[in-house]
Amino acid sequence: MQVHEHLQSLSPGEDPVREKLLDLLGLFGGQEQLPFLEALLLDRTAGYPIRVSALRAGLRLGLDMSGPELVRLLEASIAEACGEITHDPYAPALDDLLLLIRTDQALADARRSLLRIPLRSLANALAHERWRPPGLFPALKNWMHARWARQLARLSPEEVEADLRLHLRVAVATSPHPESQAFVSRQLRTPTAEARELLFRMLTPEAIAWWTAPHPQAFRHAAETLRLPLPLLLSHFGPERLLRRLEDVVRAQPPPHLLSHAAAVLGAWTDAHPLLPRWLDDPELTEAFRRTLLEQFLGHARPGDVHWGREAMTRPENAPLFRVLLHHRVLAPAPGDREVFLEALHGSDAVAQCFAIEGLLALRESGDGWRDRLMSLRQARHPALRIRAEAGLAREGQPGALFELRWTARDDEPSLRAEAVRWLGEVAVEEGHPVIVDALEDRGQVRNREVPLGSDEAVWALSRRGKREDLTLLLLAFVGGSYSYVLERHLAFHLARQEGASPEPPRPPACRQYALDLLEAGALHG
Repeated sequence: MQVHEHLQSLSPGEDPVREKLLDLLGLFGGQEQLPFLEALLLDRTAGYPIRVSALRAGLRLGLDMSGPELVRLLEASIAEACGEITHDPYAPALDDLLLLIRTDQALADARRSLLRIPLRSLANALAHERWRPPGLFPALKNWMHARWARQLARLSPEEVEADLRLHLRVAVATSPHPESQAFVSRQLRTPTAEARELLFRMLTPEAIAWWTAPHPQAFRHAAETLRLPLPLLLSHFGPERLLRRLEDVVRAQPPPHLLSHAAAVLGAWTDAHPLLPRWLDDPELTEAFRRTLLEQFLGHARPGDVHWGREAMTRPENAPLFRVLLHHRVLAPAPGDREVFLEALHGSDAVAQCFAIEGLLALRESGDGWRDRLMSLRQARHPALRIRAEAGLAREGQPGALFELRWTARDDEPSLRAEAVRWLGEVAVEEGHPVIVDALEDRGQVRNREVPLGSDEAVWALSRRGKREDLTLLLLAFVGGSYSYVLERHLAFHLARQEGASPEPPRPPACRQYALDLLEAGALHG
């Protein structure tokens, strides 16, 4: 394999490139690379990032270990966890190394070393195991859980309290075990609410119902705070009392983490949907609260479930809420949204107009009225609105529009560069291809944080174009250091297709979920 050969040709001074190639090897390598990866993992002269990359690539390809080499690695990481001097300071972390134990023989080899793992490290590995594929070897997980339960039983109440959140996470992650269930039950029976609140924040409504079923007081609290599944809430309150309880919770204007439960009930229960427009128009509720309520409702329901009258949604004082609704509509526009988009397009709110153009482009809007409105918006103060107007005109073949998009793709402002790259990819990917390729390296600062806005949009555009040259460009960008989760997902998708698989297509860049924040910021500086 070319990646493997290229890796072997690189010197230790080229570690950033080596890390990227190891990541690629994990994406589409084979078991024939395992000896090389194991040797790199065991190499004490290699830096920590290289060894971690080799380990994670190996785990993806099925690497397991046993015998003295495994024990030596474990001893080094356990010494680090215990605060001791280690003979191998660049060994990968314990949580990662435990994933190498995949056989009963490896577990037997490692058992003496594992006995030295501190309780907190043991608990961390169990609590976060599901985030580390391929997960712990079942026999190892059972052994670790039994040891955690024995050590936990010896702690004083004060010691348990000091790490209560962590131990609750372990109990939830290992809920089939009787010891885990007993620990949670003890916490639910305590007179203080701290453990109950910590636990509830970790769980789905269905899991809350399961854990609280044997504990009437905890179950009632879960019902009062609307944390149970809708059928159980209806059974507990009855429809009329549940509507009143929902009203009481919303009127209290709770913080977002508590409001989310009411929004989930509101979204799932169609009988309660008529309450939402009344709350959105209620001046006694703050604008920030009403906006949060709408956003959370739309996390559980469709934009079409917001039965808000046109007169109400387009009042100037409701502009921030109307923007939220439009943002959610453009994420999955439907023909029935056209009238709402046109209403926004011919309004005066620049952010709403941005979303209107996006939605109408997706619905293939055309005609003289459409073109005339876009021509007038070329002169808008909001820079992103000008970009979207040019995108619509470029699709219509308007002279000069494509030039404006190319020019803006080199703007000083990262979010505007990304906006222009996005629309070049949507309406003129062939003509804009060189500019899109250049944007693969675009990692600008947004709110003092480096984010790959332009890079992710370029990845999306090239991936959708999908020619062999585009895949080569994505590979080169990955190796060259332009890493992002979006780039990795698209590479994995195309490489899997080349192997004959039918993977689920990647979703659009996650940065579009934050378009409302970026567009509103642009309205302030336009």
